[in-house]
Amino acid sequence: MKYATHTVVSGDTLQAISQFYLNDANRWTEIVFLNSLEYPFIVNEFRNENTPKYVKAIGEDLLIPVPEDIRNTPKSELQQGYTRLLGEDIALFNSDEIISDTYEGEMTANQFGDLATYQGLANLKQALMLRFATPLGELLHHPDYGTRLYSIIGDRNSPTNQQKVRVEIERTIRADARVEDVIIEQLRIEFSTIIASIAVKPIGIDQLIEMGFRLDETGVIEWA
Repeated sequence: MKYATHTVVSGDTLQAISQFYLNDANRWTEIVFLNSLEYPFIVNEFRNENTPKYVKAIGEDLLIPVPEDIRNTPKSELQQGYTRLLGEDIALFNSDEIISDTYEGEMTANQFGDLATYQGLANLKQALMLRFATPLGELLHHPDYGTRLYSIIGDRNSPTNQQKVRVEIERTIRADARVEDVIIEQLRIEFSTIIASIAVKPIGIDQLIEMGFRLDETGVIEWA
């Protein structure tokens, strides 16, 4: 494989770099894989003590795959790439648990005695469920985090309110920068409960995350 080298400058995005070198903005994930980058991949600042190890900063070099691609990458390597794209975090809940609007999570151990984690697609799914469990404005230092659905619960089940719920579900999910597209497959409002089935397409990954949840004034519960 041949490589080009690109030095990150202020204002760079992986999509723009991919468009320039590979003539296809959608191939930016290949750059992520090749450079073992982790979200948010590149930052618009010089490296400092707070810059993550697997993120590129201004002035640092990226390898660009030219002209080959990763379409024949083994599945195990793709799974590692998914983890780099979507991250890894401590597992805070199981699919049958109710996540209340004051939920703090309960860390559990894996089979090796270490803290259990979610990686890749599962990590993004957990992150989205936590957004639905948090009323918008609840977090003092993150006023834009969470959902407005709790302020809609209890309103009359009219076409107007159903549309409000659809718009807010999509807004809540798209607030995560790792999400490319959202499909609301089913939506019902029963008294003070919102019931939804959703498919989420992460950035750079041709695989959907299927999510289902019930949300009422006590919190949200997800099912597999």
